[in-house]
Amino acid sequence: MLTRVSCFVLPLVFVVTGCSEPEKLRPREDAATEMRDSAGTADAPQVDAPGRGGSGAGGQPDTSDAAVAGSGGGGPGGGAGARADAGPDTSLAMDMRAAIETGPGPVKDGDRCQKASDCANGFCVDGICCASACTGSCQQCNAPGMLGKCIPVGSGQPAPTGRTACAQQPASTCGTTGVCDGAGQCQRHPSGTSCQPANCTGSTATGEGRCDGKGMCVVPTGAACAPYKCDTAGKTCASSCATDNDCTGAPCVSQRCGKVPAGNACARPEDCASGFCSPDGVCCDKACTEQCEACDLQGAKGTCKVLPAGQTPRGSRLGCMGQGTCAGACSGMSTQCVYPTSSTQCGDKACSGTTIMSYLCDGNGMCRADAAQCQNGYCSNLMCAPTKPNGTLCATNLECSSGTCGGRCCANTCLCRQPTAENLAINPGFDVDVSGWDVITTGAIQRSQSDSEGCPYSGSAAVIAPGPSNNEITQCVPVDQSRTYNFGGRLLGSDGNGQNGMVGHWNVYCGPWWYGSLSDCKSRKAPISSAPVQWIYNGPANTWVAYSTENVAVPPNATHARFGCVLSNSETTSVTVSFDQLYLAVSPSKY
Repeated sequence: MLTRVSCFVLPLVFVVTGCSEPEKLRPREDAATEMRDSAGTADAPQVDAPGRGGSGAGGQPDTSDAAVAGSGGGGPGGGAGARADAGPDTSLAMDMRAAIETGPGPVKDGDRCQKASDCANGFCVDGICCASACTGSCQQCNAPGMLGKCIPVGSGQPAPTGRTACAQQPASTCGTTGVCDGAGQCQRHPSGTSCQPANCTGSTATGEGRCDGKGMCVVPTGAACAPYKCDTAGKTCASSCATDNDCTGAPCVSQRCGKVPAGNACARPEDCASGFCSPDGVCCDKACTEQCEACDLQGAKGTCKVLPAGQTPRGSRLGCMGQGTCAGACSGMSTQCVYPTSSTQCGDKACSGTTIMSYLCDGNGMCRADAAQCQNGYCSNLMCAPTKPNGTLCATNLECSSGTCGGRCCANTCLCRQPTAENLAINPGFDVDVSGWDVITTGAIQRSQSDSEGCPYSGSAAVIAPGPSNNEITQCVPVDQSRTYNFGGRLLGSDGNGQNGMVGHWNVYCGPWWYGSLSDCKSRKAPISSAPVQWIYNGPANTWVAYSTENVAVPPNATHARFGCVLSNSETTSVTVSFDQLYLAVSPSKY
């Protein structure tokens, strides 16, 4: 059973002014419960120290002017204590209730989510935080290697689960085929698809209707069969006759009616007075066989004309190649199909590891994927970025020169035990040195080979407090009033003589001390608040002990925090305590 020694300590001077009798520490769960139940009702001592340990409940009444909070008990199970205050319903109690009730904050693009409010930009698509709403039937935000990016579903694939399915409509409608077109839209029946059978009534034949690739069924204007009538099947004009009754305005000669003038239906050049039967099935003034020509345009039947812009080839002529953005079409000026140039974008640019993917038309109707490889770098924000050195924040192995990322780039997986990007602490793991941390006694901090997880490549910071004296390992970091924070770390203590067993007459207390400016923090002026402070009491020698406190609210007017731990030694001999994995992170992040 651990014991607790309650002491009153002046902030950052750390002179022990009085101690109470030891008392048994309660489990963290009980302490946390009592803290919530009594945060608004218990009185607490008012002292000048950053805080004192406890089971998480409020302190004893005091009449001094500087009220601060107690903090959690020693060891990994300690909870945060209630702020000492003169009244029963203090701002700290309300802060503590808010901290307990605060849920996880929004996450970045590419992370998993369940609802829009989980994501920083409010778009939760396909279970992933997405860069945009990405609501189209043929769009997706969870493609492997491109999480968080809204890209088209592949051509011929169905709409993803959860989206409105592409309707599978019959060819007669020229509508959608039930699958995606690869450019983010539902695929339509392609140009040239038969949508209405040819028919013939009386002496007027109407050719087969064909889809234009844009959802419309284009039916040729009916053409007169003269000098013939419709065949007995009623689908096209007759091409022979037996009697004059089989002809219109012409006699039946040798099983043929007389030649017909331009603009009339024909089956072969011999049927036409001009000698030209166009691919439209109409006698024409010339052959009229080019892709973007027609001899059956309204008001110009029998005369070969260039098709209007945007239309596709008719009849038996060779159609324009391609589909979607890159598809060819008639321009209204040329007799051949015209295609979008190679500078036309047919898909969104995207990053794929060390490659920048661009999608451009090839000038022949196809969408071409161009892959630009980043040399000695990786793709970031659609540009090549240089790889990062060890110690730099990272998200994937590709970002690191070493090829290894564990929150930060590192030389090997053991050194990858780094905090997330939300950790405000500089050099929290002491894997290389102890830079970035302040101490009271110059030279009284050094890097130790001992590591809290036994990693042979990592280490920790050893802080020395000659007896009797105080020392610290802290640093000033900016904080955001709108966020809540978690703080914690691990420590290992010796009794100064290198002996095993329980250590006595020294303790450690940790936490953020809040300041209104960076200069006040750097100069260690009186803090705005020092609550909550997590106390670590007399831990067993040569044993790593974890501590943490979660969902700490920033007090009003605070812009910076001095974060870290203080070692108070009342022994006559020197005491060394090693620290590792220290963090002050935006909730819910930890080390």
